[in-house]
Amino acid sequence: SSSSASRCSGTTAALVALELTWAKRIAEKLAASGANVEAWDIAPVEFPGVRAVEIDVTRADLVPAAVSKCMAATGRID
Repeated sequence: SSSSASRCSGTTAALVALELTWAKRIAEKLAASGANVEAWDIAPVEFPGVRAVEIDVTRADLVPAAVSKCMAATGRID
């Protein structure tokens, strides 16, 4: 329905571990609900509605730049 498609409209999620089935399902549901979804990983999983961002999230020095890029693209991270 249109209400479920817009439930997360305007929100942004940056997710990791999307190679795991449950995490991918969460990303798909968020994207289907209108959220901006980014997959952050060394080898990010690409699929419809999700923007792949190549980053080693275990390196704390790299995370601020990824956050800045996400914020510039979407205006927020929820």
